[in-house]
Amino acid sequence: MIKKNLKLFAILLIIITVISSFSLCFADETNEATTDEQVAEVNADNQTATNEQATGEETEENVYKGDLYLFDSKIDMNQLVDGNVYIFGNDITISGQVNGNLFVFGNSINFNNCYIRYSVYACANNVYYNGACNDLYVATQNLEMTYDSYVVRDVKAVSNSTVLKAAIGRDVDLKTNSVDFGSESEVPIIYGNLRYTANEEKQLAEGIVEGETIYTANSPISSDKPISNIIVTFLTIVVTALVVYALLAKFKPEYVKKLTITSPINVLKALLVGILTFVLGIIASTLLLMTSVGSTLAIILIIMLLLISFFATPVAAICITNLLKPILKIEKTILYYVVLALVSIVLYGLTFIPFSVGSIIGFVLFIFGYGSIILGVLPKKELSEEEIQKKLSDKQAKKALKAEKKAEKKAEKAKLKEEKKSNK
Repeated sequence: MIKKNLKLFAILLIIITVISSFSLCFADETNEATTDEQVAEVNADNQTATNEQATGEETEENVYKGDLYLFDSKIDMNQLVDGNVYIFGNDITISGQVNGNLFVFGNSINFNNCYIRYSVYACANNVYYNGACNDLYVATQNLEMTYDSYVVRDVKAVSNSTVLKAAIGRDVDLKTNSVDFGSESEVPIIYGNLRYTANEEKQLAEGIVEGETIYTANSPISSDKPISNIIVTFLTIVVTALVVYALLAKFKPEYVKKLTITSPINVLKALLVGILTFVLGIIASTLLLMTSVGSTLAIILIIMLLLISFFATPVAAICITNLLKPILKIEKTILYYVVLALVSIVLYGLTFIPFSVGSIIGFVLFIFGYGSIILGVLPKKELSEEEIQKKLSDKQAKKALKAEKKAEKKAEKAKLKEEKKSNK
C-alpha cells in the first residue's frame, strides 16, 4: 500500500511540476515523422549501448524486479531494475539500467553510462547526461548532454545554461539562456526539428539538424538578489521549518500526525482546500473592507491569512519529511531534524529554476502547505471500535471476493485449455 501511494505521489510531485511546466514553455507544434532509416540507425545505436552496459548474463540474482524507490542525501543507482525507478535526493548518480521510466528529483544528477528503456523525467539544479533513453524531459539550472549520449525520440528541456552534443532521434524543444552546440567533431546530430529559445542565435554546421531549425530570441534573466541575501533566506527557511516542527511536536503532537500523506487523495484534497481557502479568504476580506461594519473582521481575516501563509512552506516540508520517515526508517529525533532541514533546502533550491518553472514549484508547495494547515485544523470524526472492526471486516471480505473471482477465472482458463487439448 505504501509503495502504491508513494508511486502516485511521486508522479504528482514530479510529473505535475516538471512535465506540465513544458506546456507553458513550449509552443504546441506538430513533430515531423522520422524516416524508417533514421529510426533504424538510432535503434541500432541503442542496442549497441545496451550490450555494452550489460556485464554478463542477466540472472535472477542481479535483477531488481518491480518499482524501485530511493530516498537519501547521496544516491548511486547502479542496479538493473525491471520496472520504474523513483529517486529523491541531493547528490544523485545513475549508472545502472532501468527497464521502465525514471523519475528523479534532486540537487545534482549525474547520468553515467546508464540506459533507460523508456522516458526520463528529471528536475534538479544540475544535470549531467551521459547515457541513453527513449525520451528526456528535464528542468534544471545547468544541463550538459555529452557527445557519447543519445535520446531515441524527443528532448524537452528548460535550463539556464545548456551544452548539447548528443544524438537525438526526433525533435528537440529547448528553452535556455545560453547554449553550446559543440564544435569540430563533437557536435550534436538531430534527426528531427530543433526549436530553441536563447539569448543569441547559434550558427549550426550543415547536417547537424535534418529537419527545421526554429530560433526565438530570449531576454536574459538577471538576478538582483546578492548571494548574501540568498544564503540568509536559505537559513531562515531551514530554521523556520525546524522551529515550527519543534513547537508542534512539543505542544501539539497529534497535529504533527495529521501532517502525514497517506494517499494521493490527501495531496489533491490539500491542494484543492488550499486554493479555495486562499482565494475565498481574499474575496471575503475585500468585500468586508467595503462595508463599515465588517472592516474590523476583515483586518482579523487578513492577519489570519498572512499567518497561515507564513507557515505554509514549512508545513509542506514537514509533510514531505513525514512521508520519507518510514522509507528512511527515521527513529531518532535528531535524524528527523536533519532530514527536515535537507528537504527544506532542496525545496527552496528548486524554486530558483528559471523560466517560471521554479515559481510554479514554489506556488504548488505553498498551496499544498496552506491546504494541509487547514485540513489539520478541521475536526475529524473518530471511529469507534465497532466501526473500525466493521471497516476491517469489509476490507477482508472484498479481498476474499477478489481472490475468489481470480481463482474462478484461473479455473475457467484451465478448463478451456483442457478442452482445446481434447479437441486436438
